[in-house]
Amino acid sequence: MAFSGTYYLLEKEGLLIHSTLSLGLTSLRNATLYTKDKYYSAFFELSIGMERLMKTILILSHMAHNELTPPSQAAMRKLGHDLESLFAKCKALEPSCGKTALGQLAPDSMPLRILSFLSKFAKGDRYHNLDALTGATATDPLANWKDILEDILNDDVPAKQVQKINDQSSAVSSRIADITFNITSDLDDSSLDIHQALAYPGLQELAARHAVWHVHVILLGLSDLLDCVTSEAMHESSKSGTATSDIPFMKEFLQFLGRARADVLKKKRWP
Repeated sequence: MAFSGTYYLLEKEGLLIHSTLSLGLTSLRNATLYTKDKYYSAFFELSIGMERLMKTILILSHMAHNELTPPSQAAMRKLGHDLESLFAKCKALEPSCGKTALGQLAPDSMPLRILSFLSKFAKGDRYHNLDALTGATATDPLANWKDILEDILNDDVPAKQVQKINDQSSAVSSRIADITFNITSDLDDSSLDIHQALAYPGLQELAARHAVWHVHVILLGLSDLLDCVTSEAMHESSKSGTATSDIPFMKEFLQFLGRARADVLKKKRWP
């Protein structure tokens, strides 16, 4: 079988999506206040991966309904880095693709809150450090992520797990507080006492497991949409009657995603 130029371009885009999302999930899962660099890696990789995934979905859908003609470069550039707008456009494809997990998300759900956070990061918050240095008013993504982690701790993490870490940290800090000097700062740059410096990484790790699952909820819904528009585009391609393949099986690039919540919570590295 022969493969067209379109096939190879989509294949390479699939590899890019696979790489950015798997690296982003891994960084998000393992980041704590002692490895703040991983937060930045997570936000960059996930925002880029989600943007490319959703734009690929929209391109394939357009091709499927326009004799394999893709949208113009100008039309795609106009979409920018607004993940929430891209999400809305992808979600609008559900009537022809059937229901996915996306349609079941409440507007105030944590997955959509994280999507909004990543969208703001992609559109401007990624420049926070440089903007703040030059005197501009800027929103600190790490401080905003701290708020998300705290809400996840309250809503998703069993209280017994939180209490266990706090008890262990209190026991240690009470013994070393008089002989220990701490310069660790939290994600919002606030100073931490000894107990907090010991407890927060463990608490952030607990919250990270569930944050990764919330991201999975969005990605799984988008994966189902990707599978749908890929099938539609393949059907359109088959009308040509040639032996040339134009469309790869795009969902294969997202096979590393877990669909069982319990399994995702245990996982630390993707793929």
